[in-house]
Amino acid sequence: TSDYLQTEHKPAIRQHFPNASAKIIPGCGHWLHAEKPLLFNGIVERFLQQQTDKTAAITRYALRYIVV
Repeated sequence: TSDYLQTEHKPAIRQHFPNASAKIIPGCGHWLHAEKPLLFNGIVERFLQQQTDKTAAITRYALRYIVV
């Protein structure tokens, strides 16, 4: 559990960030990037790759409709 992100915050987070997701890294405090850098970096890298994949798919789709 987190002292910063609590269950009662979930509706507001979903309202403002509908695609948000949370990951739990056991045994970490507030500085999880320093406490478990390999695990943290892996989660961030996967997230960024997913965003890149989505952007690439949207770009490929859009390019089909560009008339030159």
